[in-house]
Amino acid sequence: MNLVVSGLYVSGSNVVISNSKQYLLRDNDVKSVITVAASPIPEEKKIPGISYHFYYCLDEYTQDMLGNNMLETILDTIISAIKEGNVLVHCEQGVSRSVTICTAYVMKIFSWKYHKAIEYVKKQRPESYPNKSFEFQLQIFEELGWCFSELKINPISKYTCRKCRGFLFSNYNIMHHPIQNNKFFNYLLIRWPKVDIHSTEQQGKLVCPKCNDKIGQFDVNGRRCFGSNDSPCNGYVKPWICVQECKVDVNKSVQIRNYTSITSNNPKLRIPEILITQQD
Repeated sequence: MNLVVSGLYVSGSNVVISNSKQYLLRDNDVKSVITVAASPIPEEKKIPGISYHFYYCLDEYTQDMLGNNMLETILDTIISAIKEGNVLVHCEQGVSRSVTICTAYVMKIFSWKYHKAIEYVKKQRPESYPNKSFEFQLQIFEELGWCFSELKINPISKYTCRKCRGFLFSNYNIMHHPIQNNKFFNYLLIRWPKVDIHSTEQQGKLVCPKCNDKIGQFDVNGRRCFGSNDSPCNGYVKPWICVQECKVDVNKSVQIRNYTSITSNNPKLRIPEILITQQD
């Protein structure tokens, strides 16, 4: 159990459910426990006088913390609960999910960029190691001014299968990385319904969930970013997920609501566009 910032602790589940560790909750005057895991704390393990909050979340690359306002909701819970006393955020091991939440909290209250925040959190808890998907989502969180609410932000673009018109993804699923001359290439779908990167298959084809038509490829171990003809990249991307331009259509009719309020303090903030490869 480690102190992240004043009032906020992080740990694994053993502190919350182990009879030999629960004294830490009392000794540190914890008043609220936030569980970010696959299952809540059993009733018989709960300590009277402590409030318990549960948020279903898996430590997987397909887990979306930004969608459905999950991250915003948890942060709001922490901000509210910390007024009443110390708060503990935990997952199974205290390595990825809970660290992601605590890092987002640090980013929000100090207006820190992701890399500065995670370096700080790792000093407080050396075993901190959010999975790659959570890292990318925190970088999106940073770009949007430490505020991601689906009530405020809608995707600019929706991408559909050219064959069946089925919805594939929207551009808030896209992460981008900088290259020379302040240009950006966008390469990663944060979630993809037909790709299980924890399966035995390390690479293969991407298919439309609706019609099963091939629309691209993926490689869990990573590959080089294509870039474009006029701006080659060659940056290494892991996991690598590539969609063929000829296989998708883009609908840009969806508008952003209240986006100005998010970007007003930084005119350079924007929701990233997508670069879809033209290679066969």
